[in-house]
Amino acid sequence: METNRKIEVSKHLVLESSEGTQGEDVIFNNTTGNRAAVNQQTVALLAMLRSPLTITEVLEKVQANTSEEREMFKTHIETLLQQTLLVWSDQVDAQLAASQELVSEDLVASQTATFARCPSAKLDEIQSGAYVFCGVGIDFATTAKSGTKLGPAALRSVSAQFLTYDRDVFTRANRGWYNADLGRTILKGCHFQDVGNISHILGENPATFYARVQETAETVCAAGGIPVFLGGDHSITAPLVEGCILNQEDDVLVIHLDAHTDLGEWVVGSTHHHGNVMRKLLSHCPNVSLVQLGIRGFSGEPDSNDRCMTITQAKLDSNLQDVLLSLPKDKKCYISIDVDALDPSFAPGTGTPVPMGMQPRQMLSILQQVAEHNDVIGIDLVELCPDQDRGEITSSLMFHMLMSLLGYIDAQ
Repeated sequence: METNRKIEVSKHLVLESSEGTQGEDVIFNNTTGNRAAVNQQTVALLAMLRSPLTITEVLEKVQANTSEEREMFKTHIETLLQQTLLVWSDQVDAQLAASQELVSEDLVASQTATFARCPSAKLDEIQSGAYVFCGVGIDFATTAKSGTKLGPAALRSVSAQFLTYDRDVFTRANRGWYNADLGRTILKGCHFQDVGNISHILGENPATFYARVQETAETVCAAGGIPVFLGGDHSITAPLVEGCILNQEDDVLVIHLDAHTDLGEWVVGSTHHHGNVMRKLLSHCPNVSLVQLGIRGFSGEPDSNDRCMTITQAKLDSNLQDVLLSLPKDKKCYISIDVDALDPSFAPGTGTPVPMGMQPRQMLSILQQVAEHNDVIGIDLVELCPDQDRGEITSSLMFHMLMSLLGYIDAQ
């Protein structure tokens, strides 16, 4: 590190949250899209660097006298530079221009917190067969209450409250977790990796962002990983599925758990939103068939497309076992879980709640049936809106749903 070169705090930082679980603030760079959870000591360091200083000057101000203290602060400063909370003073003007041309290695921005405290990884470090967690924190395509951009952070936070990724010292394999419902340890030996959040530049063309989403999904699948995407609004599902199936020769089944059909009007060339995402998916992907479960209320007429089967919540309530037996088998399968599929009494933390919804046990039965009889190639969990939640009960429920699903997949 060049100790005589000046650094300063980025001019594009905003405080996103000051209610961290460990007294941390979440700071967002609205140019690069990077987020980081920082403690009060780091905030004080950033405040010190509102005026440019050299590394040497910083070390003097913080009174880092021993070689160990100096190395510790240098390492911390390097991390803040990587997170773009700090920038080199002679590159301030270049930061905005550089962020507009994201190359492949910039598809995702690393996060300080990871899912279940699992190892973070870059896209070129994905292990074949690993469950790869990736946040897609956007909500610009919502048509109701916003706030789903905070979904990935909420899921990572609640996951760390329940689980810690624990690897055997000698084999370096995950020791797994005991699941009382199943009466056995699940996910033993499975690798978890967290690649961070898909980069988003404030104000960019949505089509550019969705292209980055698709490329990220394609990259994870090409490396042999099983992608688990944490949304974000439901508009992300179309590019995610397109990326996951790009190299698939077989037809792909999309299992769509939702209160709404998401088959709203869409025309080629128009930016889609979370209410027409399935219409776009069927239009773009002729090798995709769609099974929707939990549909209810005023969600539009079912689609006449013979590749789309809609199963209402009323049918689930009247005869769940017949529905389970009717679900397709032996397919390549992508699962998209919308939080509002569940009844809002169980899951209030969503922007589009619909009453008389699915019960958690019904959802678990569906996910188990699908996982046991199909080859799951990708998952997304969308429309979690922490601002609408109560005491993190929705985040907690969706975390348990997700872990149960991964356990079902691994048991095959």
